Amino acid sequence: MARLTALSLYGLALFALAGADTSSDATPSTPVSDSDTDITATLGSTNIIPGRYIVQFEPSAATTATSLTDNDIASILSESGVDLEVQYTYVNPNFNAASIVISGNDTQPIQGLDAVAKVWPVSVMKIPGWKGESMKGQGSLRTPLSARDSPNPPQNPPRENLAHSMTGVDRAHRELNLRGQGMKIGIVDSGIDYNHTAFGACFKTPGCRIQYGSDLVGNDYDGDTNPVAIPNPYPYDACIGHGTHVAGIVAGSDGVYQGVAPNATLGIYKVFGCAGEGSVGEDAIMLGMQAAANDGMDVINVSAGEPGQWAASPASLLANALSLKGITVMASNGNFGLENLYADSDPSVGTAAFSVSSHNPIYIWANTLNVTAAGRTTQILRANDYSFPWPAFVYSGTPLRRVADSAGKYTGCGGYATEALKGLIVQVDQTSDCSADDQVDFAAAAGATGILFAMPTQNLPRYLVFGAPHEIAIGMVTLNDGNAILAMLKANPQGVTVTSDDELRKWRHTDAGQVSLYSSYGPDPELKLKPELSAPGDRIYSTYPLYAGGYDNLSGTSMSTPVLTGVAALMKQYGIPAASLKQRLMQTATPYCFNSTLCDTVTTQGSGIINIMSALYSPVFASLNAFALNDTINGKFSGGVTNRQTVFTNRSKQTVRINLSAVQAYSVSAHYANQSLSDLPRRNTQSASVTFSHSVLNLAPGQSTSWDVAFTQPRDLPDKEHWVYSGFINATIIINNAVNSTLTIPYLGFKGDYRTVPILRPNTAEFPYLGSSQTNAAVTQAMSANAAGCPVFDMVNSLPTLTVAKDHPTAQIRVYVTNQATGKTYYAFVNDVLDYAQQNFISYRPSTTFTWNGYGYTKPSKSDLARLANGIYRMKITALRPFGNPNNATDLDSWTSAYFRVSR
Repeated sequence: MARLTALSLYGLALFALAGADTSSDATPSTPVSDSDTDITATLGSTNIIPGRYIVQFEPSAATTATSLTDNDIASILSESGVDLEVQYTYVNPNFNAASIVISGNDTQPIQGLDAVAKVWPVSVMKIPGWKGESMKGQGSLRTPLSARDSPNPPQNPPRENLAHSMTGVDRAHRELNLRGQGMKIGIVDSGIDYNHTAFGACFKTPGCRIQYGSDLVGNDYDGDTNPVAIPNPYPYDACIGHGTHVAGIVAGSDGVYQGVAPNATLGIYKVFGCAGEGSVGEDAIMLGMQAAANDGMDVINVSAGEPGQWAASPASLLANALSLKGITVMASNGNFGLENLYADSDPSVGTAAFSVSSHNPIYIWANTLNVTAAGRTTQILRANDYSFPWPAFVYSGTPLRRVADSAGKYTGCGGYATEALKGLIVQVDQTSDCSADDQVDFAAAAGATGILFAMPTQNLPRYLVFGAPHEIAIGMVTLNDGNAILAMLKANPQGVTVTSDDELRKWRHTDAGQVSLYSSYGPDPELKLKPELSAPGDRIYSTYPLYAGGYDNLSGTSMSTPVLTGVAALMKQYGIPAASLKQRLMQTATPYCFNSTLCDTVTTQGSGIINIMSALYSPVFASLNAFALNDTINGKFSGGVTNRQTVFTNRSKQTVRINLSAVQAYSVSAHYANQSLSDLPRRNTQSASVTFSHSVLNLAPGQSTSWDVAFTQPRDLPDKEHWVYSGFINATIIINNAVNSTLTIPYLGFKGDYRTVPILRPNTAEFPYLGSSQTNAAVTQAMSANAAGCPVFDMVNSLPTLTVAKDHPTAQIRVYVTNQATGKTYYAFVNDVLDYAQQNFISYRPSTTFTWNGYGYTKPSKSDLARLANGIYRMKITALRPFGNPNNATDLDSWTSAYFRVSR
């Protein structure tokens, strides 16, 4: 029976590849009883919510026009005979779908319905980089202030938004008076502190800037462990602060602080609770997106996602569908820059969605400290740790020392002698030898008044990961500044002091203008250019809940995305249609280049940093936003060369001259020559060479002309290392002998045959392996295949568990079990659950486990499901290579386990 919950929305429609049947003609040995409910394998250590699915319906299933009603959906699903509950519905002319919860995991009866097009498991998404315990319980004002209440002023004062000058927003405000008037912006996030004066200290009252939205899930919701929504009318940001910060970047207005679109009307759709680690089901993200669309939002901001995803993910396809209604979806590409390629998140990976990376701003508001040695004082950038309310890092002439711990190291992990650090600030190296908690505890136990971490990179995090508050102040400095302090301490072991306060000062960013270290790499799994655009996202000062100070610096693509969101609203206010936004913003962006001949890779910055004034006023645009060169096989290369064409159009009333040039970008690879995965993307300065049919074009007013360009692949980059090369075509526009502006068109290609990229990590000491769901003990391929050498699983206390690492996204995974005695092969899983799988990264979701429960299918239908008899089996996993044919064995990456015995 299909049961509808109170939450339902209006819908959408998607398409995907059907699963391929096995060629086995085996028949199940034991029928399934009615009491057997959990009849598919368990996908442990993955990013899905067990028992929860998104069902997409065929457009032909609609009874009126192209939209289904809630009753239509309930009626269709009831035909499956599955006991299920409809959580949310998504119904509109471009998409019809529902989120459901079922008992067990058998979706085959639902998949078999004529009206059903596709079934997905619900993925878990994260707020990038959020530390879950940071502000739990600190939010006390959970209802809006009444008109007679006086809002508390922020503890931290509003300050000038320093990022606006990088994107032209300051000029759009000043010269065009574009401030978002008449625009509606939806923010799908953790809610908002609507008591903040930057948002009018109001909620849905007449004249209030926040007129739409609600809490769609409740504070107890957690995508990982408790995905149960208990909605309420008030989207109060009670514990995280992320949504309040994002909203401030978009549209805050509080004296000297101005967001990008400070006069826009806001809709706030809270989809993150206070439990867990800042996780949310993809269906709840989609719920927020659809609610925003239903409320008529012009632009929707989603600063969350899951890395390594496909354009065929439900949230990405919903973003595509909403774009057909003229709604612009801006989404963060993720903070996985320290992982590897192909890490773009959904829904940003959607074809019509905007995928936004992060650049460092030129100037930031920052804490500093003054270090004095030998009568000379040096001012140094400092980050406080805000993951808990620590004592302030405020000192006046306090001694700073670097003291070896009991292990002779300068990490502090070995502890110190009693009172060895009494009254001192101790400098330690941030390390993986022990936890940051231990480092602080050992310093405090030895009498230190503060601890100063020297970070291993030039990037200062907002916080380290702590498990509980500590009693001493915590500060952080960059690698280079840490080395400078170390030099002072070596020269003056007992003569270095620190003076610092809690004031923020305007400070030039250490890596001003560069792509932020954490910004995720693309491209998407089908070699489409993602991310597409960038904006300032590092150490952005914006609104924060009043209970946490009112303003604060945060970093991430979560912060760059709302810049694009606000800019899109300003451009729509100016009259630019939604369909033209991507063209205008991409072609007028400015990439970060190290010099005149080498830029940073397109895979992490797209076209570069946006500029709204250039996007509004450029006299010329091209017909292509990017040259997608594909791989050597599919990119129509001949002798390493492929030809492309675009059309330039002069939209101005003056004759223009276009000077064409090209600049290369770093090539990047995720693999070594032996096919093993690199820890970080490898870089090489070799890239494609570019030649033009004409290096100069002259266009009369209103004239369009085609232009040919030839790309020659970097010949010295080995195909077996799977390099992604890229660069930029620059079109300098000259009017009346003066430079008017420059268009930028990125290009991106893959050297070699993309189908040769390994999916399953080659045999290593770690993966793949077959183990037990109880002991996780490894069973190697080298074990004897005879009965005496087989591990035994009783299928109650221990189940066969296959653990793999997917080094690349794959469109299709299949897992089989084969009976040794009969040679018959069975599907071990419901197939569609395994389609469009993300990759496993080195440190994020490093593996995926497939736990088999002893049932098998001869083909994907419920009638062919049965519990298999006792005996000797082995498991095999296949993963479809990029651009591969699932019916072609050479396009499948596979691994087969040793034999094992099933003995119930």
